[in-house]
Amino acid sequence: MKKLIFTVLRFFIALLIVNAQGINFFHTYAAGGKLLMCVDSSAANVNYDNTFPNQPNTSFNYLPEVNHVSIQIYFRPTDPVQHYRYSILADDEPIVVNKPIDLAQLKEVDMSGEPFRFRTLGVFPIKGKTITTLVYSIEKPLDI
Repeated sequence: MKKLIFTVLRFFIALLIVNAQGINFFHTYAAGGKLLMCVDSSAANVNYDNTFPNQPNTSFNYLPEVNHVSIQIYFRPTDPVQHYRYSILADDEPIVVNKPIDLAQLKEVDMSGEPFRFRTLGVFPIKGKTITTLVYSIEKPLDI
């Protein structure tokens, strides 16, 4: 009987560990502007899309329990994607600088009856770091 109880208990512990690993791509959070993010499936405390009153194009997210984040960018069909660039910094050290959006990697998605095109910018380890994502158009570089 003890063996059966320990086996069932180990099964449930293993199931919980497996469930807590990885990124939950089915739940997205607004990351500001055209960006959405997906975080670890075990993250319980996610404060997202917070804005500063005097900086209209800036938002911040506080993710204290998150180890990895996946950042996605969305465009409407009328947006000139070829003019957009992005930079990603981790603790003010560049990871990606002035990278254009690859049109061949854009995927179509229908959100609430409206068509969008999106691309995942990558999965980034953020445990104990500050991640900064800058997205801008070369037509209007001051509108970051």
